[in-house]
Amino acid sequence: MSVYLNLDLPFYSVGRNPSNRVTIDHPSVFHEIGKLIRVKNPLNNELAYNLVDGNLQGKRSQNGIYLSKRRCFSLMLKPDNIIHFGPVVVCKYFVFDDEQLAKFIEQRQHLQTLKNLDQAFVTHVESESDQPESETEP
Repeated sequence: MSVYLNLDLPFYSVGRNPSNRVTIDHPSVFHEIGKLIRVKNPLNNELAYNLVDGNLQGKRSQNGIYLSKRRCFSLMLKPDNIIHFGPVVVCKYFVFDDEQLAKFIEQRQHLQTLKNLDQAFVTHVESESDQPESETEP
C-alpha cells in the first residue's frame, strides 16, 4: 500500500501509534520511530525537513531509520532520498513546485513511482509566480 503525504506543517511525529501525525501501520515500525521537523537548510537558506530517529525524550527507535543502508540518528531530507523505517517500510522524499506537482499528478507518474513505496513525503515549494513581489522604492 502506498501513501502520498504533502508536508506543510512545521512538525510531524512518525510511527505506528495512531496518535502520530504520520501513521505507519506496520509491526516493524516503532510506536514513535521518528520526528520530522521543518528547519532552514544552512547550505541554501531554504526550508527543509530534518528527520530524527526516536522520540522527543531522546529514546531511539528499536528498528531505526536508514538512508542508503546506513542507520541515521538525524537526517536532513534531500529530494529523492529513499528512507527505510525499520527493515521493511520504504519512503521517498520529493520536493515540487506548483508546476512540477501538477505535472507529476496529471501524468500519473505518482502511481508508478509510488508502486514500490510504503510512504511518500512531499514538500511543496512556491514557484516564483506564487511568491509576492518585493516592493521597490521609487
